[in-house]
Amino acid sequence: MGMGSSPRWRPDGRALVFLREDGPARVWLSQADDPDSSAPLSPEGLPVAEHAWSPDGRMLALIEAVELGHPGALWIVDANSGDARRTTELPAHEIPGNLSWSPDGTSLAWDVMTFSEGRTNNAFEVRLLDVADRSLRCVVPVGSCQTGASAWSPDGTKLAFRATPHPYGYQALFRLATWHVEGGATHYLIRDPLSAYGPAWSPDGERIYFLGRGGGITRQLYSVSAGGGDLRRLTDMLARHSSLDVSPDGRWLLCDVESPDHLTEVWLIASDGSESRCLTGASRKLTTVEGLRLGVPELLRWRSADGLELEGLLIWPPGYGPGRRPERPLPTVVDVHDGPTNQTVELGLGGHPLYLDGLHYLAAHGYLCFSADYRRSGCYGWEHIGRAIERGDFVGMDAVDILSAVDLLVSRGWADPAALGIRGFSHGGFLANWLLTQTGRFQAVVSIEGMTNHMTRPMPDTILEVWMGGKPEEVPERYRQYSPLTYAAQAASPTLLVYGEEGVFNKTHQGQDFRDALVSAGVEAELLVLPGEDHFFEQPQNLELFLVRSLAWYDGHLRDGERGDGG
Repeated sequence: MGMGSSPRWRPDGRALVFLREDGPARVWLSQADDPDSSAPLSPEGLPVAEHAWSPDGRMLALIEAVELGHPGALWIVDANSGDARRTTELPAHEIPGNLSWSPDGTSLAWDVMTFSEGRTNNAFEVRLLDVADRSLRCVVPVGSCQTGASAWSPDGTKLAFRATPHPYGYQALFRLATWHVEGGATHYLIRDPLSAYGPAWSPDGERIYFLGRGGGITRQLYSVSAGGGDLRRLTDMLARHSSLDVSPDGRWLLCDVESPDHLTEVWLIASDGSESRCLTGASRKLTTVEGLRLGVPELLRWRSADGLELEGLLIWPPGYGPGRRPERPLPTVVDVHDGPTNQTVELGLGGHPLYLDGLHYLAAHGYLCFSADYRRSGCYGWEHIGRAIERGDFVGMDAVDILSAVDLLVSRGWADPAALGIRGFSHGGFLANWLLTQTGRFQAVVSIEGMTNHMTRPMPDTILEVWMGGKPEEVPERYRQYSPLTYAAQAASPTLLVYGEEGVFNKTHQGQDFRDALVSAGVEAELLVLPGEDHFFEQPQNLELFLVRSLAWYDGHLRDGERGDGG
């Protein structure tokens, strides 16, 4: 018997449905008072990706699970008879999600990510279906190019969602908006630099709760009046909040909370922000995980060269932190996150020292770790992103932001300027490669899945076209200008390049070519290819190998081989 997942209560609470995978995922129905009553409800051979109850509990809407590039369909199933009818074909270039019924049961809404053949810069839209006449329309409010994360108002007259006027796929920043279903009028409820995620209505329809990020690396809970104005911040934690839900009486909010020294927990938070408590039992502050002493997190704020205030996360070696500063500067590793936009500093510990990208592992061995944010992460508003796009500037001020944080750490006597390491993943790997060729301040570099040559990107890429202002054949000088390989002869820092064997960067020899160019310039450089891995590393033995090799690289170049105490 396959495993069950994605449970949904029938509106009367007497039964529930869930997905079970005995082959293709199928919806099963179970009576709440009789677990042995479980039986398949959806047709055999119809793989299900999404399912949602109608408000009266008589029908179940299903979205067929298909591979990208193959058309799917939306189905309606009679919950009593099991009769299923195929209502609407879904395009092959869309990935649907977040399926929901209008409160009166006359319409269905869902989000889609749309892809064009050969492109990687997806766009986001909302679809609306009239169940009776099967008419389908795309929700594109005036002034918005993209929408997503739709949520019905309690009276069914509006949708709340994330919306943006920028046509740049996930490179864009999304604000919270409402849209009148009948008239189509749009109203934005928050302003840049605050970005919105996961809206949910209060039961009376007066307020909208959402997860927001703006001005810093955390993601907090907010509420705003449905008519706009009266914006309230409900939480203030060094954490990332997600999976928001509102209680039926509107008094409480449920959400997941991830933080650097706690396991991911479910929290109950008053809808006015007046009180909060953790519902799950592991909320104690952790000092060890699987025998590894965890570092001590601290939020750091600093100003970049032009005065912009930024945030990052310090992970102090055990024994140091806000209450105890080091007597002498520490060997330091600067971590640069992926992106550039809509990604920021990792704040979730999870339950293993590999989380937080292994920074706790490095801190346990005596390194001060600093995870640096930069202005194009999207935490600081569209202005910085838009300005770089207009100029065709793929680096912008991000490298300056990172170096300004290093200056602060050195000036405070925390970071040893003679023992500075840097590392980064994906776009962060690119920035590590870029800084390697532009400055000699770092004595050791670990670049993970970092791009080195824009000219040999493995596929047509609208993300790059947005940033570069054209295709490689149109502006080849710009692609070369922002390729670290172009400047390999200027590099001097020992560099470890890490790639997944199955990843596109390894298959296009990004690491191999860069390593060879560095070696030709007299730089100590090594290439580590992790077997069976793609862009994201998942196999435990490879993650362990990556951490061990990274630590050895830093120890060998920052500490003369002398390792700190990892106990």
